[in-house]
Amino acid sequence: MGWLVTQNRKIVLVAMLVGCVAWLSRSYWLPATMRDRHESESASIAAENLDFGETWESNSFHWPVIFQNHSTGTVQIEGFGTSCDCVRPNIDSLAIPSGEQRRVEYTLDLTKDRPLFVEHNGWPASFQIGAKCKDSNGTYRRLSWNLHGTVKSVLSIEPEALSFGDSLIWGCEYQPRTATVRVLGPVESVSIANMPGAITCQLTQAPHGYKLKVAPSSKLSPGNFNKDIYLEVHLQNSKDVIYRVLPVSGSVTQKVVALPQSVRFGAIPLGQRVEGTITLNSRTAEIIKSVDAEPPSGMTIERSSPKDAGWLIQFRQDVAEKGEHRVVLDFRVRLSSNETLTLPISISWFGMSKDTGG
Repeated sequence: MGWLVTQNRKIVLVAMLVGCVAWLSRSYWLPATMRDRHESESASIAAENLDFGETWESNSFHWPVIFQNHSTGTVQIEGFGTSCDCVRPNIDSLAIPSGEQRRVEYTLDLTKDRPLFVEHNGWPASFQIGAKCKDSNGTYRRLSWNLHGTVKSVLSIEPEALSFGDSLIWGCEYQPRTATVRVLGPVESVSIANMPGAITCQLTQAPHGYKLKVAPSSKLSPGNFNKDIYLEVHLQNSKDVIYRVLPVSGSVTQKVVALPQSVRFGAIPLGQRVEGTITLNSRTAEIIKSVDAEPPSGMTIERSSPKDAGWLIQFRQDVAEKGEHRVVLDFRVRLSSNETLTLPISISWFGMSKDTGG
């Protein structure tokens, strides 16, 4: 019987200990807005003071926060915490006497988490702030609050991205495309901050904003390209400078296109022959006058007579050795303008033994 009473006491003590730990953890970590009402020894912030409403975007927006002390003793705030370097208080510490309040001014960078594509010319913003408080009894508490509001864009770019598709031909002049930069808020001026390589840009004033004309250079190398054009935006009555980005993308192809650009045959038994066809087509009004290539050992090439703007190239390769093999055929194509292009075509296969399968 005594053993049972002892065990029950142990269970009660463990339960009390767990409860105390849970209460202390809740008191230390939960945001101030979720604390019990009787915890009046710490600083507080009125809920309406945490909402900065709607405001124009800026990288140095100032918002005053009023810390209140409703306790019977002085509350020391020994440090302020923030969720990122985009939130900065104007002081490092302060003391709030009983029944009084103190003002702390925060500087917010409202452009920090601006989405790439903005809907309805605005977006919600949220910033975490915190304080390490010590009450008159020497008890420490860490409190946190959420500053929030809506940020309005000072300008819009339409479209939000420019795509030239796959219609660009290397060496040819390209028609520019235009984006509309519309001023929506207190903007002093807009200028081009960078000129991406092989991209030309021109910004001119227009009603309600600007026109941004963009054209890839004829020197742009064949292949896909992705460029970013940055606009530097100076705000009125402020030293603030914010930046806006316009993504530009597209694909540049040669005047002559080879299809396919690579051929892979997989595993082929020794002694057999692989065969394939490659089509060369002109993407301009120029005609392909001739096609030359030096085939490797064991490969033969037959060229068809030109038909319309394209050529058919048939190749045959004897599989004489085991293992992985890859050759690159460099087709030298001469156009009617006497311009010469080189088109590399990759051909690969794996030679395998007839008997062992490897």
